[in-house]
Amino acid sequence: GVTWSLEMSSHQFALYSLDSIDVEEWDFVSGKRDSSTLKFSPLHNNIETEVTELNLRLFLDSRFSRGLAYSGSGNVTTFSSGFDTVCYYCLLEAKLDRKWGDGGVKRFVVCFLASSESSLEHFCSELDAHSQLILQDIQVSGCNPISEQAKELLSTWHENNVDYIIRCVEKSGSSLSSLIFTSLMNVPTRFSGGTERDNSLSIN
Repeated sequence: GVTWSLEMSSHQFALYSLDSIDVEEWDFVSGKRDSSTLKFSPLHNNIETEVTELNLRLFLDSRFSRGLAYSGSGNVTTFSSGFDTVCYYCLLEAKLDRKWGDGGVKRFVVCFLASSESSLEHFCSELDAHSQLILQDIQVSGCNPISEQAKELLSTWHENNVDYIIRCVEKSGSSLSSLIFTSLMNVPTRFSGGTERDNSLSIN
């Protein structure tokens, strides 16, 4: 097989459109003819090599073919690669306006790749919410081409969801223990004094 590497200095992403296409393939194991398969069409990504991107599509095809995907709810799993790599992937279903094509429901898949040290499995709810923002933009702006807003959401996924927690801890400083205590006691808490960048993000 092909051994591929992933530089974790930059957190990577990929967005695909997902279609079912009709092909005539003979399954020698079951002895039946399969007339449908999945097609992942790249829309936007920052993956560094074609080999890596191809392997990602093969990986997704394997997962989706086994039914390991649910609309709006992402999964985190590991890659077999030269690095300890994890992949968050989520199936998105967009109801597109007819002005963007044929209209109706169109499926997309968003992927986020990072080092296993990022512990993406602890951020599934945040990444699900971030994926929904991408979906909302696709439904408003269409997908051909991908809007600048959607590209921005894709490129800042790690900064806005994983690094955000780290920034919160750093900003809290010596007040962190008090903040945790008030949260556990359900005491209303107001944050002030943050930068515009900090205030653009919120904790639910």
